[in-house]
Formats: sequence, C-alpha cells, structure tokens
Amino acid sequence: MIALHPFEVGITIFVKTKIVQDMNIQAEKLEIMRMVLETKNPKILDAIKKLFQKEESEDFWKTLSQHEKDDILEGLSDLANEESVDYEELIKKHR
Repeated sequence: MIALHPFEVGITIFVKTKIVQDMNIQAEKLEIMRMVLETKNPKILDAIKKLFQKEESEDFWKTLSQHEKDDILEGLSDLANEESVDYEELIKKHR
C-alpha cells in the first residue's frame, strides 16, 4: 500500500467527481449549443473561441514529466484497487 499525499487525494476526488459530472455534461453541452446557435452577438462567439483557446494552452498534464505522470497514474491505479493508506493516518503513526 502507498500513502497518498493530499495532492494525490485531491486528484482522486477530482477524477471521481468528473465521472459523476460526465453524466450531466451532455445536457449542458446541448444547452450551450442551443445558446450559441441562437445568438446574434459576435462578441459572445469571440469570447467562446478565446475560452477554448485558453483551455487548450493550459493543459497541466502536458507540463508534467513522464515520471510525474507515471506516479499519478500509479496512485490512481492503487486507489482503484483499494491499495492506499490515508495520508493523515500515516503521519500520525510516524510522529
């Protein structure tokens, strides 16, 4: 078992939350598509384009080294296999 750092726990929570959110995201996309198709305001369309361009340039995963990516994926795999130890409990044992 590995001890999870709070950062790793945060990523795990993010991933689990993302799975739940994906169930609702399709409805959100349809609503946004409807609004985009109905707008007559070019400033809104330009703002949406800029949001997507900014999002594409800020993908933190691309900034990580392969070692960091491997560590994160290993931690997620350990969590999926219930092979983890709560970080706070580990610290309490070693104080």
